[in-house]
Amino acid sequence: AAATGSTLALESGSAHVKASITETSIDGARLGHNASWYRRLLGPAQASTVSGPDYPSLHFQQPQVAVYFPGHRSHKPAHIMTTWNRSFRTAAGIGPCSTLAAMRRVYGSRVAPAWAGTHGKQVFSWTLGENILFVTGDQRTISAVVLFRGVAHEDHNSSPQTWANYVGLNESACK
Repeated sequence: AAATGSTLALESGSAHVKASITETSIDGARLGHNASWYRRLLGPAQASTVSGPDYPSLHFQQPQVAVYFPGHRSHKPAHIMTTWNRSFRTAAGIGPCSTLAAMRRVYGSRVAPAWAGTHGKQVFSWTLGENILFVTGDQRTISAVVLFRGVAHEDHNSSPQTWANYVGLNESACK
């Protein structure tokens, strides 16, 4: 019964937990490193290339983290990282599989619809600060969290938020 209660507290966003998602890292992994650094830190990975921006990426099934590199070569430092791990949370208790209602309740006006994730009246991602996106696929829960490098300025062709939103919406969803 205690385990169920702690899960509910986390999903409601009411618990303050040790943050595994921050404005600078996911599970201790920071942006700005090359592929070999992430492999040493996170273990075996599946390499692929994201269609659209043609970003090389590494998907780590455990701990359910993916890292994306700009350009066509993964020797450049990572500038987008995602997680769909339901146990990873911000200090306020929000993360993949949290409800959007809990996100809004906990963050209030600090979370805002991302311009890159808004299509008409539908919102598919929200910003927290300048470099975190909460992404949804079902309009009820957060499917993935995206950490990205760069200023979230509105440029519909190639801003950091544009690509971070694209990657997040195409990421594996929490389960």
